[in-house]
Amino acid sequence: TFSPDGDGVDDTLEVRIKADSKSGVANWRIEIREPHDPYPIFSEWGGQGNPPAKIEWDGRSASGELVQSATDYPFKLTATDERGNVSVFEGFISVDVLVIREANGVLRVRVPSIIFGANVGDFAGLDADTIANNDAILKRIAVVLNKFGSYKVKVEGHANPTGRTARERQREQETDLALSDLRARFVVDYLVKLGITRTRLTPFGIGNARPIAGIEDRNNWWKNRRVEFILER
Repeated sequence: TFSPDGDGVDDTLEVRIKADSKSGVANWRIEIREPHDPYPIFSEWGGQGNPPAKIEWDGRSASGELVQSATDYPFKLTATDERGNVSVFEGFISVDVLVIREANGVLRVRVPSIIFGANVGDFAGLDADTIANNDAILKRIAVVLNKFGSYKVKVEGHANPTGRTARERQREQETDLALSDLRARFVVDYLVKLGITRTRLTPFGIGNARPIAGIEDRNNWWKNRRVEFILER
């Protein structure tokens, strides 16, 4: 699992490529896309002739944005030979739970891939695969938190603002604040069942007050609907 969080372990993804054609490779391209519709390109490489045998990736986009924790990014390798024949190889890059150390020494884990039921504070109404994926993510988070046993953890629920005006977003915040609080409390209860000491965990509902993506950046709204874990001594 890819873990570019700067701790010196699995921070770089090594992609090994073998492309072979009797008529010669004309061009090649690798695309790593965002995991949500409309799946914009997150990072890419390409060129003429044979691709390099190895590419190393630090988990960042061309603009410097880091991949999201516990998220699977789809990728596609396309190669075309001199006769025009095209070969495609597709798969997913799985990103681990990333513990990011900020300038003030605080450790932050930001996870947009825990999916809640529509307008509820738990997993009600979700299909079995989504619930299983949520469970796997939270189990991994529990493992990570146990590695930092001396830290207290703030568990923050965040929502996405969709109102076009500041007044509309403020009205949304009343509902979003209550819902994000329920979700933060649900995550705390879930982690306690997984063995994390309750006294280490404090839930907070943030609502839509701290979006990552702006109101005009609809393609990235999914990053606003997230749970954050702030580790402090």
